[in-house]
Amino acid sequence: MKLQIKIAIVALITALTVAACDNSVNSLFDENRIFGSQPVVQSISPADGWLAGVDEVIITGENFGNNPNSVFVFFNGRRAMINQVNDTEIRVRPPVVVGNDLPVRISTLSSDKYSEVVPYTLSAAYQRVELRAESTRPFSVTTDPDGNIYMYAEEDGAAVGILKKDTNGEFSVYATVPRFNWRTLRYGSDGSIYLIRPAVRAIFRIPPGGGALGAYFVAPNGNNFASLDFDPNGFAWAVGSPTNIFRFNVATQEALAFEVAGNWRGVRYFNESLYVVGNADGNEVVWRIPVNSSNELEAPVELLRHEGGGQLQSIQIANDGELFVSLSESPGFIRFFEGEEAKPLYPGVLDFNYIDAFWASGNEILVTMDAVPSLEAPRTLRTINVLKDPSPYYGF
Repeated sequence: MKLQIKIAIVALITALTVAACDNSVNSLFDENRIFGSQPVVQSISPADGWLAGVDEVIITGENFGNNPNSVFVFFNGRRAMINQVNDTEIRVRPPVVVGNDLPVRISTLSSDKYSEVVPYTLSAAYQRVELRAESTRPFSVTTDPDGNIYMYAEEDGAAVGILKKDTNGEFSVYATVPRFNWRTLRYGSDGSIYLIRPAVRAIFRIPPGGGALGAYFVAPNGNNFASLDFDPNGFAWAVGSPTNIFRFNVATQEALAFEVAGNWRGVRYFNESLYVVGNADGNEVVWRIPVNSSNELEAPVELLRHEGGGQLQSIQIANDGELFVSLSESPGFIRFFEGEEAKPLYPGVLDFNYIDAFWASGNEILVTMDAVPSLEAPRTLRTINVLKDPSPYYGF
C-alpha cells in the first residue's frame, strides 16, 4: 500500500513538471508581451494643495492614455475618482484623506510600472470644531477681532450662556443668558455682543467685556428679527419679518424702518448694498438692496430664486463678491456670483440644515448645524473651508 502511494506521488510530480515545460499550457504570464511606457507625473494643480473629496485636482505628465477605465490615481493609497483623462492630463476628484505631502502615484493597465511618487497636500473641506463637552449644543456663533469664538450653547438641556473659546482652545463662560433659541449672535462695532431670538421684536445686547443681558433695540409691534449686520457708517441693519428692514445707529439707538416685505432670515452688508435671504411672495430668494449715499434703501434686485427645495438660512460673501448661502436641505450650501447660475458647494461632502453662519476672517465659514441623520449629535459647530477671504465685516 505504501509503495502504491509513493508511485502515485512520483507520477504526479512528473506530470506537473512536464506540463510546466509545455508551452501549450495557458498562463497569465506572457513573456512576449511589450508593456507601455511608465506614467510620469510632472505637476499637480493647484500647486499649494486642495480639499479632500472636492473637485478637482489636475495632474499633468505623460503616458496616461485616453481611457478613464484604464487609469488609476492614488492619494496615500486611496483611489481618486477620474473625471477626465488624456495622454498628458488627468482631472480627478481626490478621495477623503487629509494630510501634508501625501504620496500620489499613478498606474495604467498598459504599463507594468507605477509612476514615481509625488507629494501633495489635501486639507479638510469640512470639519467639526471641538466643543467644551460631549453634551455642548451651540445655537449661534460669532468671533471677535482677535479670533476668539463666542457661541450661545446648552449642555445637558440647560443653558450655559455665552461660551467663549479663545485662540488657545480654552473655554470660559463669557455671560449668562436665559435659555432661549438664540438664533443669531454677532460681535458689534462697539465691542458688544448682540443676540436675536426668533419671532421677537427686540435685539438684545451684552456690553463690552461681558455683563448683564438687556434689550438694546425694540421695534414696533408687528415686527420681529432674525439676523443683523453692520456697515462702515456706524449703523446696524436688522432683518426679520414681515414688512420692514430696520437701520439703527449703534451709538445712539436711533432707528429708521424701510418697508421691504418678506420673511428674511439672513443679511450681509457688502459694497454699499444689503444682501438678504429669505422668503418673499412665497419664493425663496436672494436680494441685493442698494444703500444710497444717505444710508437709505433703494429698490431691491432679485439675484436668485431658489427652487431646489428647503429654506435659505443665511448668507456670507467673499471679498471677490462670491455669495455663499446656507440651506435647510441638501446640498447644504450653494455658491454663485451675481449674474451667474448658483451651484452646490462641495456636492456630496457637506451635510445640511444650518442655523447660523459667520465668516469674518480666514478661509473658513463657521456654521452651527441642527440634527440630520448623518450627524452624531443633535447640534454641532463646524467649519467649511472655501479657500477664499471674506468681505469686510464692519462689526470689528
